[in-house]
Amino acid sequence: MKNVKVIRDTARERYVGIVDALLRESGEDVMRVKSNELTFPIESEGEEMFVVVTVKIPTGSRDGDMYDGYEEARDFQRKLVEKKEKDELKKVAKAKKIAADKKRREKLKEMKKEREERE
Repeated sequence: MKNVKVIRDTARERYVGIVDALLRESGEDVMRVKSNELTFPIESEGEEMFVVVTVKIPTGSRDGDMYDGYEEARDFQRKLVEKKEKDELKKVAKAKKIAADKKRREKLKEMKKEREERE
C-alpha cells in the first residue's frame, strides 16, 4: 500500500497539471512557481498584475479532525449571510444617524434664526 503522503502528492500533481492545461487552453501565459502554485500575468484597467493559483490537498487539523470541504463551504456561506446582515444593520444605523444629524442641524438653524430676530 502506498504512503498517504505519496498519494496526496500524486493527486496534487495531477490537479496542478489539469489547472495548468485549462489556463493554457484559454490563452494564459502560465508559469509554475512552486510545486503546487501557478501564476500568470493579467492586465486590468491598464495595470499589469499576477494571478496566483494554489492547489492543495489539506490533511486536517493536528488534533486528528479530517478536513471536510462540505463543512468549510457551509461555514463560508454562513459567514457571508452574517456579514450581509451586519452590513444591512450598519446601513440602517447610518441612515438613522444622518436623519438625526439633519434634524439637529435644522433645529440649530431655527434657534439661530429666532435668536437673530430677537436681537
